Amino acid sequence: MAINDVIVNRLILKEYLVLLPNQTRESVRKLLNPADPQDVPRAIKLICAVADLCTLNTSTFNPSQMKTIAALQLISTLFHAMIELFVNLNLSLFEQMCAKISTGD
Repeated sequence: MAINDVIVNRLILKEYLVLLPNQTRESVRKLLNPADPQDVPRAIKLICAVADLCTLNTSTFNPSQMKTIAALQLISTLFHAMIELFVNLNLSLFEQMCAKISTGD
């Protein structure tokens, strides 16, 4: 997938997911290289991890990294809106509709 001339692939995700405080190289490897490609709980964990990329502190990134993280944070925002509908039971109807609209559904 390409966003703003940044190709987001497994290598890019691997490089940035490991920067999250709750991820290690091993946990990221398991998320991106599943033994079972139909492992739904693992896929949900991957979506949640990508959604967490919007929380990265970007103050130490160089301009090239900023371009990449901007693309990743766009995906992160989309994934966050998508999962928020299903995991947050406290959303008002208005907030649910805003999240649904954000996903393009």
